[in-house]
Amino acid sequence: PPELQSGLNSLWYVCGMRRGTAWGGRPTSLVVVSVLAATGHNEELKTHLRGALNLGWTVDELREALLQMGAYAGFSAAHEALDVLSEIITQG
Repeated sequence: PPELQSGLNSLWYVCGMRRGTAWGGRPTSLVVVSVLAATGHNEELKTHLRGALNLGWTVDELREALLQMGAYAGFSAAHEALDVLSEIITQG
């Protein structure tokens, strides 16, 4: 349910992204986006792609990361993830 996902996202942000990893939030967000894309978790991917954009990643940078991920996780996973990114861009 959306309410549960919202709560989990908030918990992840507080416990993960804000705790100050060695990399900081921006690189960590790219790792999360790549893993979600590779494993086909497209609903969660939407949320994290929006977060990555808010952290300063550009659409071109995210697109390139997803293309690179496709070489390792499969091009169908990359294609689906790129569709999710396009959906987010279209929705604004």
